[in-house]
Amino acid sequence: MTAEPLPVTAFPRLAIVDVETTGLQRTDPVIEIAVQVYEFDPPTGRLGPLVGQYVSLHDPGRPIPARITELTGITSAMVAGHAINKKELLALLKGVTLVVAHNASFDRPRVEAIVGRKRIKWLCSSRGVDWRGRGHPNAKLATLRDAYKIQTQAHRALGDVEAVAALLRQPTILAELLSERPIHVEAGVVVALKVDRPSPLRRLRWWLVAIVVLVLLGIMGRVDAPEFHQIAPRNSQESSPAPTSSSTAYSTSPLPHRRASSPRH
Repeated sequence: MTAEPLPVTAFPRLAIVDVETTGLQRTDPVIEIAVQVYEFDPPTGRLGPLVGQYVSLHDPGRPIPARITELTGITSAMVAGHAINKKELLALLKGVTLVVAHNASFDRPRVEAIVGRKRIKWLCSSRGVDWRGRGHPNAKLATLRDAYKIQTQAHRALGDVEAVAALLRQPTILAELLSERPIHVEAGVVVALKVDRPSPLRRLRWWLVAIVVLVLLGIMGRVDAPEFHQIAPRNSQESSPAPTSSSTAYSTSPLPHRRASSPRH
């Protein structure tokens, strides 16, 4: 399907993406992709109108497994002769500042394998929203579809993209995703932003920084400044003359211990 032209607007744009593949491994090829571009308003966290989309089947060059056909309805005959148009996809993503996917860790590497890595921020609508805090048992798209009564075709790229868009139109969902902090909602009313929950990668960085600081402090603590002591004659009978102030010798070794003489009576 040819990408629709994008009108020029003053609002920033985000893209919602989804891919269907022949399996869950990184090497399993894409068989369908869908991208929808929307305007959005960051201050209010509201999703605006749809301004463009791209949907395409893709021939993986190998038979589609029966279990994938059963799950998605996509057959080898359906994808035969189809290919994702990289040029059209790049044209659609031009001007996009944010990409959203439900389980972005799955979709992102596959999309970037097609269009290359771009300086675009990715957010995950599965992990980036506190769905359990909103009363849902999990963050699965099927669960959320049922909870919000979203009627789109499941396990098809366009249907899943439309489902995510419908979720982002729910009150405070996009706002929470953009803030990257969970929002506490009661009876549909925003009560407060919860305390920031650092991502596992951010926590790992904190631990690494802490370890480096502790190691450096330990190294610095073991380096003691040298103590300088003037070397005095061992006794008055030494024949060498006393050193002058300009030629006084110093040593970093401690002074020899002298036993105190007994008092004279």
